[in-house]
Order: sequence, then C-alpha cells, then structure tokens
Amino acid sequence: MFCPSCGSPVEDDARFCTSCGADLAVPSPAPPSLESIPPAPSPAPPASAQGGGAPRQGGVRWQIVAIALSLVVIIVAGAGIAMRLLGGEDGSSSPTCVFGARESVSVSRVTRIVPAASEANPLQNYVVCVREATGLDGRAIDVSGIPRLDVEGETGFSMADFGEIAEGIYEVTVTPDDGAPQFIPPVSVVDGEPGGDAGGEASGGDSDAVELPEEIIVVPPDHSEGSGHDLSVPMRLGRYGAYLDKVRELQLVHGEVSVVTTSDGGDVWLSGLCYVGLVDFGDGAERLVVAYGDSELVSRHPYLDESYAVEVWGYDVESDEAVLEWSGKPSYTNGGYAHLSFWYPVDGTGPYLVQESPDSSFVVTGVSEDGAFGVAYELAQTFSDPTDALTLVNTVNGEAVEGAAFSRIMTELGFDAATRVFLMTSSFDGSMGDPSDVAGITQETVALLESLAGDIVDAALREDGDRTGEAEEPVNPATLTYAGEEVTEVVSVPAYNNADLAPMDPIERTWGYLVFSASGEGSAVDRVNARLKGDFDEELAATLAWTYGSAEPECLRQRSSLDYLAGSVAGYRIYRNVTLWGAHGNSETEGYVIDLATGEELEPWEALGVDRSELDEAAAGLLRDYVLSTEGALYDEGTIGNTPEEFLAGDHYMLTEDGITLYLGDYDFFAYAAGHHEILVWPTGEKAAGTDVTAAYAFPYE
Repeated sequence: MFCPSCGSPVEDDARFCTSCGADLAVPSPAPPSLESIPPAPSPAPPASAQGGGAPRQGGVRWQIVAIALSLVVIIVAGAGIAMRLLGGEDGSSSPTCVFGARESVSVSRVTRIVPAASEANPLQNYVVCVREATGLDGRAIDVSGIPRLDVEGETGFSMADFGEIAEGIYEVTVTPDDGAPQFIPPVSVVDGEPGGDAGGEASGGDSDAVELPEEIIVVPPDHSEGSGHDLSVPMRLGRYGAYLDKVRELQLVHGEVSVVTTSDGGDVWLSGLCYVGLVDFGDGAERLVVAYGDSELVSRHPYLDESYAVEVWGYDVESDEAVLEWSGKPSYTNGGYAHLSFWYPVDGTGPYLVQESPDSSFVVTGVSEDGAFGVAYELAQTFSDPTDALTLVNTVNGEAVEGAAFSRIMTELGFDAATRVFLMTSSFDGSMGDPSDVAGITQETVALLESLAGDIVDAALREDGDRTGEAEEPVNPATLTYAGEEVTEVVSVPAYNNADLAPMDPIERTWGYLVFSASGEGSAVDRVNARLKGDFDEELAATLAWTYGSAEPECLRQRSSLDYLAGSVAGYRIYRNVTLWGAHGNSETEGYVIDLATGEELEPWEALGVDRSELDEAAAGLLRDYVLSTEGALYDEGTIGNTPEEFLAGDHYMLTEDGITLYLGDYDFFAYAAGHHEILVWPTGEKAAGTDVTAAYAFPYE
C-alpha cells in the first residue's frame, strides 16, 4: 500500500510510514487531486539509514508532523472546493463584486457571471435582463429587443447568451425566483478571450491592458459592514426605473394623456401628461422630456401660454433619482398653437429643445459646447422702435448681431429645415400635425419604460411607497370628510364712463374663489386649491391690466359657489360679470364637477350615474315647456323648432344639491332684460322637475 500523507510505498501491516512518520492507524482524508496541491516534500531518510531497523522511540515528534500534514491536506482539499466555485479551471481565484456597485467590471462575451446569495451559495433560478447600454461612441444602445434570460443551475450566464452583443457598457439586473430585480455592477463588454488582455477604449478608456476573467461572482453587500441588505428589495431603480417613477408621479398629479375634441370637431387639444419622450441631446445620456397641461385649465384656455409646462429630467447615479434639469413652456405659433419643437443642427449634433414665442424669441436648450446641459442659446428679433419696421434688432445670447449672421446661426442650429414638431393643440388646416399622434407617441414611450423597468419600480413600491422609510398603510381618500367655502376680497377694478369712454376712478367689486379642505392626507385637495387660486389670480391680473380698446371684455367681478358636496364629489360654479363698457355688460357662468379624492373632473350626469341620452331627452321637453310658458322668451310654438335639442349639445348642465339643473345664459332663450334662467331637469330631492331655481343659485347684484 501507499502512505496517504506522502504517497511512499509501505508494508501492508506497517504502523508508521518509514518515509514521513505518519501514523498509518489513523484514517486520513481522501487525497485531493494532484492539480490542487503543491508537490510533496522530499521524504525524510528512513530510520534504517541512521543505524537502526525500527522506528525511533521519539515517535511523538513524528505524530505532530503527521497531524500537521493531515490538516494541510484538509485545508487544501477545502480550498479546491472553493476554487471550483470561485475560480477558473486552473484554480485561480475569481473576482468577486457586489450587487448595486457602480464600478464597472470588464468581461469578454463568454466570461461566466455567477450571481450568488453568498460566496458559497450560487443562485439556482433567476431571470437576467439588460436594462440599459451605452456604446463605445457614447450613444445609447437600444436594448428593447434584447431577450431576457431564464437561468437554471449554478454556472451563471455570459453576455454571449443574449446573442450578438456589441462592445459597450451594459446595465444588467438579476431577479431571483423569490427576490426583486437587482443591478449587478455595470458590465463592460470588450473584445477578447478569458485569460487574455483587452485595453484602451474598449475597457473604459484605460490605456493599460485589462485581464479578462474566466468568471466573476456577484454577491449581496456584506451584512457585517452594516448594509443589512438582502435580495428581496431592489437596491437601485436605474435610469429608466427613475424615469418611470417620475412619469407615474406626473400621471397621478395631472392624469394620463387624453385627447379633447370640441363638439363641432374644429379644435383638438391634449390634456394630462401630454408628451413623454426619451431624448439623447448628444452627450450619450438619454433624458426624459415631458409636457403636461392641467386638464381644467387646458379645457378653458388651450391656446394660452400658461396652459402647458415642459420639463427635462436627467438621471443622477449617486441618488438614483430623476433630477429636473430644465423647465419652461412649449413653443407657440402666432395662432397660439402649443407644440414641442426640436431642432437638429446641420453638423449632426444635438438635437435642441426650443421654446419659441410668437414675438420671434427662441430659448434653445441642449448640450452646449462645454458639454453642460442647459440653455445653450437665446435668440431674439425685436424692434427697437415698435412704430418703425426697419429697426429690427437681432440678438444672440444678449449680443446684437447682423441679420446675415443671425440667419446663419439659425440655419446651423436646424431652424425650419431640420425641425421636428409635436403638436398639443390643433391648427385649423392640420398642417402642423395631429395632437392624437402625439398622444400615441406618449403611450408608446410609457409602455417602453414599463417594459424596461416596470418590475423594478413595482418591487420597490411593494416594499416601501417612497423607498425612503417604512411602508405606510395606504389611505383611501374617498373615505375622508371634505368641506369647501368661498374666500372673498374687495378689488378696485378699472372703470370707464360709457358715455364718452373716458377713464373714471376705479370701482370696488367683490371677488371670490373656493378653498376646499379634507380631514386627512392623501387627497387631491391641495392640487385643486392651487388650480382654483391660480385661475383666480390670472383673471384678476388680466382685469387690473385691462384698458379700453382691448379685444376681450373686462371682468368686473368673479365669484364662486359650492352647489353640491357628497362624499368626495363637489359641484361648483364660477360666475363672471364682464363688460366692454357699452350700454350694458353680460354675465358668464360655468359649472364644474370634480372628485376631490383624485382630482378627476366629472360630468354632472357621471357624478349621479345618469345616462346622458336619458337626461337630454328629459331636459329637452322641460326646456321647451319652460320657454313657451315664461315671459320674455324669444321663441314661440312656431319658431322654437329643434332649438332645445341643439342647445343641449353644449355644456349647460350644473350639479346642485337639488339635482342636475340647466343654466340659460343671457340671450340664450330670453331677451337681455329678462336676465339668465335656471331650471331643474333631473331632481334628486323634493323639488319637482321643471322648477325654476334661478333665485336659489344666483349671485347678489353688485
């Protein structure tokens, strides 16, 4: 037989090895493979060579040596097992990196990447997904077509498993069967074979050669260092996860994109989160570009420059959040049509996002020559003397330039010839495009973000709604108690003598707006209040700046009243007294219904669960009877015809505590002297259908 310690031949019944002194009566571990242990030491001279045929009686020393060598064998054998997990075929140690780390690792396309719950515990079943990639040219690589990998077993995966993979840096996640998506360190895929070298640009710009590993191990952060992280919660959202998180937040505040069409089909505009796009402005980093309009404000003023907002969001790696890099307004044509305008420079850089105003001023936002993102150019054409069309002044970033130089700069930046427009309000001839197309682009981009990062964001929100603290019990805002009241103030408004139209001393009028409150957190009350106050301030500012000769009438006063409140649903109206300082003024009244829990606008019939066609049918008969039986009407049996049905196609219903009413404004069916009228057409209380409720909801004369 052979000695299990040194491998020397010994007699079958020998008690000790004559070469190394090992105690052969003690069972020894199975010898490791020859590749995993160093060469055996040279055997000690046998006892017979020193003048004796039997072992020396000093055998304790030899026993100590034997035990020590046995421990070496055990350690080496254990190391061999670890090397099979962590090393290559030659037993060399594999690099180990950490989930969520941001320092990139260079690999070949066939390097094995082994995700593990710990260094000795490889993951068995998981899904691998490429979330984002950047090529060697610094441009984003489209990863939407790269398949996901379903991996089983302990051997890991390689980037070649995805198919044809270009050189670049890839952001990859691993999702265990019982865990959440986790980013591994950025993977720098370079040309080369494992064990060989790759360097220069392909290895991230380092001129020194980088040895490509056979295998890398990815483990969670060390709990002993205080991170305490496991694989059940995403450690990072990543770029597209942060963008999707921001998109969902904006949709919650402003609503999803919707296309609004007037009853005659003449005008179309977008409300809610109107535009969502991913744009590389030339520095290789895709940014999130959004445009949104408050649904109520847009429905009233789709062509005003206050109706829409535009924002550009970038991604901050350190905070793992979307960060606001620019905000402004969309471009507007002379007709007031809101649109997003992108210019593509002739040199192939860019593009630029341009805020163009009807007064021929341009705010050009993008990547400037120094590589920073922000406002790169401010261009304007103004008249130094508004009465002289020959005094045109051209400025670039505040400095005057000749007209030829100005035109050259505009052309180089891509003005007109290389412009892409996304329309949010329609032009009459449709020459600028269709807002419905922009709504489709928005929906496609949101769907792309959901496919790239929806599982990451969902997993983060399941654990913690804001990802910064303990998850809170969700609040159902529909269960809160709501209230509302009008806040009034006395305003001195401009006045004119309607005889000679000479200015008079300002007159005092009472103005008011509604303020809502809720019994707890989680509702849309704050957003609703901000919108109502914003509309109020806008109207008041227009009145205080009004001068005779303005195209629009002056609003002398604006009041608001809360006519209905049940649960979280509120019905209210805004009344305005307007004039051009002629013989008399007019009154305007608009009704609104809103869910204070969500901020969603409703129609009166939707709030009560009434079918619109049934409501119109009932209202038409009641309106006809009311007009024909009330003094001051402009119609009789012979002339009224289908006028009631045509009238009901407009927005004239109000939601009140008595039910749904029909508001008849000045001149609608009666002479001006008869004033406005309001009748109950769908009662919910004690009053009968057809009741005149004008006095119940009228504002006092002032």
